[in-house]
Amino acid sequence: MKPLIKTLPILPLAFVLGVFLSPVAAIAQEDLSSWSVEQLQEASDGGDANAMAYLASAYLDGVGVAPNPELAATWFMHAAEGGDSYGMAMTGYMYQHGIYYPADGAQAVLWYQRAADAGSRLGIGNLGYTYEAGIGVEVDPVKAVALYRQAADLGHANSQNNLGLAYRHGMGVEQSDADALHWFELASAQGHINATANLGYQYQFGLGVEQNSATAFTLYLRSAEAGGTLGWYNLASMYDLGDGTAENPKQAAYWYEKAAQNGDSLAMAYLGLLYLNGRGVAPDDVEAARLFQKSANMGDPAGMAYLGYMLENGYGMAQDLEAAKQYYTSAAEQGNEFAVESLQNLTEGE
Repeated sequence: MKPLIKTLPILPLAFVLGVFLSPVAAIAQEDLSSWSVEQLQEASDGGDANAMAYLASAYLDGVGVAPNPELAATWFMHAAEGGDSYGMAMTGYMYQHGIYYPADGAQAVLWYQRAADAGSRLGIGNLGYTYEAGIGVEVDPVKAVALYRQAADLGHANSQNNLGLAYRHGMGVEQSDADALHWFELASAQGHINATANLGYQYQFGLGVEQNSATAFTLYLRSAEAGGTLGWYNLASMYDLGDGTAENPKQAAYWYEKAAQNGDSLAMAYLGLLYLNGRGVAPDDVEAARLFQKSANMGDPAGMAYLGYMLENGYGMAQDLEAAKQYYTSAAEQGNEFAVESLQNLTEGE
């Protein structure tokens, strides 16, 4: 069987707004995390805005009570009206994501701004995201970075991660791998799972730090085992290639599968390669072709190139040289070396 060429692993790069933070981490007032829902309800009924925010969080996440977006929204609003900055920030969050309320960027910005004015690091950081993404405001990367920095200096882990990403990509700030590393380290030290994966990326490719595949692998694994999705593909590729760890096709297949189920088109392509070559899984040309097709449909050049290979050779599907040429061409136009070589060989053989 003709050998297939692997490309350099690429970590999906995204600015990720942190989802709901636990009250213990996010609320500056008294820690009521040990209170029961009944205790929180009693205190909330008595006008305790801090308890209201905790009670709202319980309803939002379904902790100790059935999830109830309406009651979550109601109690966050009551907390906000009672002066609780976390209630203000989370009311903005509910508007931003359309939880109970219709999605409304302008309302999200209004409540994030109120929370920021009250000193909420969550409100400041999430307000920064609205300026990055243009939610309810015009896109303004410089202002986004300024807000991320303000929240990051207050210890907000998600803003530290986003500030690291801004430095990595030169978004609203001069590009600096060293500064990216610094902020990822701070966020990772607080247990931010995406920052841990991003820190792994710095080590994998020697960005602002001496290249160290073993450290990268450890960080990717730590993030993945904590529930992070960002480094799944890179972790799989390290198992696949024996980079930073012993080669382990079964573990590669496991993490490629998880990444593929999460919509990672590149993971679909390389999981397909494992099925094609019978590495870590039973050989299955039909399953390989299915994965390549799914990846190609998402516009991934690796998926297109390998689908072209299947069509050229009639593996897992009917042979179709014209379709193979079309997929090779599309992948080659995006710089896929395997497609370039395969297209040349197919054309020369005509």
